[in-house]
Amino acid sequence: MTEPQSPPVQRRPVWQQRLLDRIQDLSDDRGRLLRAGYETPPGAGESSMLAWRTHLLQLAADRAEVETHAHAIGIPDTAIAAARAAGSSGRRADISPEPGTDAVREHVMTWVASDVWQMQHMAAIDVARRMRRVTHTPSFEPEPWMVAQFERNLSALWIRAGNIADAIGLTVDESAGMWARTSSEWQRLLAATAHTYDADAVEERWRVYARPGIETSAIRDATEITLRVDVALSEQPVRIPAPHAMKTAAAAAFLTHSSAGADADPITDAIDRALPAEADHTRWGTPTPTGPPQHPGSDLDHGAQL
Repeated sequence: MTEPQSPPVQRRPVWQQRLLDRIQDLSDDRGRLLRAGYETPPGAGESSMLAWRTHLLQLAADRAEVETHAHAIGIPDTAIAAARAAGSSGRRADISPEPGTDAVREHVMTWVASDVWQMQHMAAIDVARRMRRVTHTPSFEPEPWMVAQFERNLSALWIRAGNIADAIGLTVDESAGMWARTSSEWQRLLAATAHTYDADAVEERWRVYARPGIETSAIRDATEITLRVDVALSEQPVRIPAPHAMKTAAAAAFLTHSSAGADADPITDAIDRALPAEADHTRWGTPTPTGPPQHPGSDLDHGAQL
């Protein structure tokens, strides 16, 4: 009699697993630095200790941002805690590719997930910032070039993510979970991000995402990636939501959250005013810079995230 076979183990998508790997390795890095301590040569004063502590704080902040991403896309708290604990105990993540998988393609897939995450995070932050400017007296007034740069950065990330997705033939199944598709998924993303930020935190993150280097590196990569990745196009191509569509979804999720405990009319008005009517990201042409300071030359931005 044939023995019943066990169902196959469900493998976590590689781009999600890399987030857990990053959490584990950052925990390990911080633990090693913590245990190593700092040197105290005669006459050194407190500079050595301050540098050591600054590095510890940076590693903790980096890990917290990766954990925010993981929470926002629905990775279970238990998996995040396990990755953190493994790193704290001194174990590095095993990033060896699974047998029979296309390691290069899976690595490139993580680039798409990273860009899409930045886009969603930027959309949530921008809507939160615009809403607060309507309902509260604004504390910060960025230069007009920064506002324009923020929008171009969103467009550039969308172009790069789309070009890479097309180049590797990203499928609908592979893209599952990469971006919020339902109101509940946007609510989860906002609960992990914008709803936890105060006004200063929103402004800080918005300004970081308005740096010119994002557009510089994204457009450079978008025009080169198809020359480096040669695979058949997917029979069912994936279309990543445009930035304006993400902002609209984020604003709707804000409305659902806010109207539960407040008068819906002023909040609806705030959301309508928070969405720039002129935003049109339905074209895949390269954005043309207008007005910001010169982009850096050799110091290209590689999409550091918050």
